Amino acid sequence: MAESAKVFKYSLSEIMVDKELSNYTCSICFDIIENKEVYQCKEGHWNCRQCWVESLSKKKECMTCRTQVNSISELSRNRFLEQEFDSKKVYCPNSFKISPDSNDYTQPLLIRDEIKGCNKIISINEIDQHLSECTFKCKFSKYNKLLDRIKEMETTIQKQQSVINKSKSSSSLSSSSSSSSSSSSSLESSSALNTTRASLSAEQRLNDLSDKLSLLLSQQKQPKYKNKWIIQNYSTISKTKTIGKSIRSPIFETSGKEFEVAIFPNGFGSAQKGFLSFFLYLKSLNTPIVVSYSLIILNPKNTNKNFIHSSQQVFSSTSSGWGKSKSLKISEITKEEGWLSADDKLVVEISVEVVSFNGPLESLK
Repeated sequence: MAESAKVFKYSLSEIMVDKELSNYTCSICFDIIENKEVYQCKEGHWNCRQCWVESLSKKKECMTCRTQVNSISELSRNRFLEQEFDSKKVYCPNSFKISPDSNDYTQPLLIRDEIKGCNKIISINEIDQHLSECTFKCKFSKYNKLLDRIKEMETTIQKQQSVINKSKSSSSLSSSSSSSSSSSSSLESSSALNTTRASLSAEQRLNDLSDKLSLLLSQQKQPKYKNKWIIQNYSTISKTKTIGKSIRSPIFETSGKEFEVAIFPNGFGSAQKGFLSFFLYLKSLNTPIVVSYSLIILNPKNTNKNFIHSSQQVFSSTSSGWGKSKSLKISEITKEEGWLSADDKLVVEISVEVVSFNGPLESLK
């Protein structure tokens, strides 16, 4: 697999659709046969080529059935097994993201990103070709070499520190000389490591700022979200909702933000008892945003009676929901009054537009 095509470090076992790989694991080294040649004895017992070579250098026999094998030339290549393994299905590496629980950037814990990741399932032998064309490439893949360099430098520093520790048990003169030399080298490597990390951090921050700019531009082009939310069997459902209990709409998205509408059939709280309450909620929030919205409870019988609530508000971590705590009287929400259809449906018209993105200002050092 081409290194340049990798988004981040991963093993085949992590991206396999079927993770049961015992049929493709060498019984000697216990490695899967990825990029390995497989050879078998005349009885059909197979292992990877490297294990055969090492075993035959000690004993001229099959490791499983003890059939005599004088050299590897007497074995046959099991190309069928190799091809079968290469045809195994894997998820595109770009369908994964680094888990927030991962604390090792050189060997991250990967989890599927089924919402924003690539949804392609391909064969092992198609990985390189697919990655060269995949539109879900990680923009930080260019940092792989930097990460490798950081790992190498950390290993070097650890080795040098080990030399320093060992030198302490030597004579004072030898210890002094060795420690001075090793400490100097270690400090130089640490300085280079910090410089590399700083470079990586600066580039990532620039890319973060670029992302925010792209988001701002996309929001300017983003059309207003408009749709209708139809609540079936409203009379039946509303009776099961006590004060403070809500009916939630399906989640919808606009300008990269997820929203939902909540209706409280018997009021948001005791102060709203006897009235219908409804609110627009922002599902997740990193930075405050300004939202212009309109929620309209339709009256199909008399459109002049439509209950309209329109507003423009800042949605933030302290104010993630806005709406109307007292709207229609619960006693009036009936088929006779026109709010409910003949088949007991309540319809809410939703209009949402993200007006601005109030992210914090940042300065690069």
